[in-house]
Amino acid sequence: MARRHPVKTTRIDLVEVDEAARPVLDNLVQLYQYDFSEYSRGDPQHGNVREDGRFHNIDVDRYFAQSVRHAYLVRVDGEIGGFALVSPGTSFRDADETVWWIDEFFVMRKYRRLGVGEHVATSIFDRFPGTWQVAQMDVNRGAQVFWRDVIGRYTNDRFEERWFNDDQWLGPVQYFQSSGPAA
Repeated sequence: MARRHPVKTTRIDLVEVDEAARPVLDNLVQLYQYDFSEYSRGDPQHGNVREDGRFHNIDVDRYFAQSVRHAYLVRVDGEIGGFALVSPGTSFRDADETVWWIDEFFVMRKYRRLGVGEHVATSIFDRFPGTWQVAQMDVNRGAQVFWRDVIGRYTNDRFEERWFNDDQWLGPVQYFQSSGPAA
């Protein structure tokens, strides 16, 4: 396991995206999809740039049209450092189960391996008590290691992992409970 470097910043904030910040989120989505495109070879939905020169897999307008959703900008010492999209949804393991879902999660490369991602993830888990489902693509080994480590520390290794290979998902999915912020 790669050794993590401690956070060398003074402040990590999650700022809810309002109408004024939607263009910022849309721009960050392009960086995220570019980063992510290395895992999407042969997957035109995720890996191809369209004729207008933009990725189109994540539709910010459609995301904001959902009745329940939470979009956050990550700020590191006041600077934009990424984003996270969170919403409730149906569990892959049980169609009758509603879970919290990390729709998308992006930390800029310059802030990776500094504890920023873990701080953001655990802050989000604390904000939304209940059952969580966190999924990674089968080809994204780095994300798998990150989420297993973060969720393992967050839950004291009390989580379930399932591997899916069906019409819903291809890859590992972790399930766990959040009771909100620790006292």
